[in-house]
Amino acid sequence: MTIKARRPNVMRSVNSKITVAISAFLFSLLLAPAAFSCTCPDTKHRVDFRRAKAVFVGQVIDIDRKGAIPERLQPNVIYSAKFKIEKAWKGSLKSEVALFVRRSFSGCDRNFDFQQGEKYLVYVFDEEDELVISVTCSRTRPHGLSSVEENKELKQLDSFWFRFFARVNPS
Repeated sequence: MTIKARRPNVMRSVNSKITVAISAFLFSLLLAPAAFSCTCPDTKHRVDFRRAKAVFVGQVIDIDRKGAIPERLQPNVIYSAKFKIEKAWKGSLKSEVALFVRRSFSGCDRNFDFQQGEKYLVYVFDEEDELVISVTCSRTRPHGLSSVEENKELKQLDSFWFRFFARVNPS
């Protein structure tokens, strides 16, 4: 009779463990969006300035979504955008430049599409000898929104000492 008495206890123990495991799994599903949301590294402006191949404010004068994209940049590069440079702080850019636009399809809210005729503050990075703009996790953004952050950043870009120290000591 002792064997029969133990079985219901064993079954209750197994059932409670399964219940706890399922509850923990369901609870983790509720927390998953917060745990795996889009996060970008928080880099300093000086580090980004030093790493950038070029930094400028420019107006989009043409967008080419059907043009040829170098095979080595595919599939992340989705189109090219041609800019008329209004003010440049870094890089040997001409008055106009065409750049490849790379976007992550991670669902981040920092994604945006360049619009023809609009102005942007652009940070360009060199990727396999091509000039590429990233619109995810980048300082590239629409220009003229008069945000406190953008105003501070533009003052820093205008400062000779900021540009000098960014090249000498990016930290």
